[in-house]
Amino acid sequence: MLKVLLIGSTGFVGNHIAETIKLFCDLYVTTRRKEEVQEKKVFFDLSDKESWQSFLQLAPDVIINAAGYGVVKEETDLEEMYNINYRFPYQLTLYLQKNNLFPFWLQIGTAFEYDLEVATLTEESPCLPMTHYGISKYMCSNFFLSNKNKLPFLILRPFAMFGPYENNSKLLPYLINSQINNQTVALSSGEQQRDYFFVKDLASFIKEVIQEDINKVKYKVLNLGYGNAMTLKELAQKLSQFIPDFKEDLWQWGRILQRSNENDIFYNASTKANKLGFKLTPYSEAFKQTINYYYQIP
Repeated sequence: MLKVLLIGSTGFVGNHIAETIKLFCDLYVTTRRKEEVQEKKVFFDLSDKESWQSFLQLAPDVIINAAGYGVVKEETDLEEMYNINYRFPYQLTLYLQKNNLFPFWLQIGTAFEYDLEVATLTEESPCLPMTHYGISKYMCSNFFLSNKNKLPFLILRPFAMFGPYENNSKLLPYLINSQINNQTVALSSGEQQRDYFFVKDLASFIKEVIQEDINKVKYKVLNLGYGNAMTLKELAQKLSQFIPDFKEDLWQWGRILQRSNENDIFYNASTKANKLGFKLTPYSEAFKQTINYYYQIP
């Protein structure tokens, strides 16, 4: 059984990864609170280099980096963004190599590393990120890609995800909570086309990778997405079919302008991950699970 250390286990993505893989590996998670350290919780703070010794003592087979900063609109500190998304992981991996520790590094990247003016995106698409979040994530990916044969890695680039634990400012929680609280929300036209998939599908894919021969994905970059684009309004309409006592007038489409720098359409056009075991939950089931979480339905 592989010894796996997960960085960022309390975040939206990390939470789902931890829940999904904990029975299939010897899982350890990091905590920035020394008082929380216990058998399966390791003290680790990216900004506290003394805490990095925890990695040497644990000697994990796999490190999953699900830490990230900047995908939520309140996360605007650029120094923190570049530190968490690039500088600290970069410095940490060099530290591990210097101390002769070479775990398999599984990096959670983002589709925002690509040039999003290109509608159909594969792993061979140009990486010309236009946001600080995308740039900082790509800098980390590029470090691994240029550091081959030193530290084995897999880079996952998910497109838009939804599910339980997501920040309330994101689209689906925002829409669902407006129904729960009976509050109107002003929305754009919703004509932007995106590739949304269930966050648990990413976690399940990581479980498959860990259970199978992890070396078969070594040095790969893999896009994760549904494989087609859907307008935000269409996505919301599909979601609404599963919302108890849905009130259409609470979602006021067309009340605000679309952001001027927002791309009209982009989606995953690759099937590489699917061929390696990535499976997609039907929207109907994914919406039900998400709504049940926010409505606190068992």
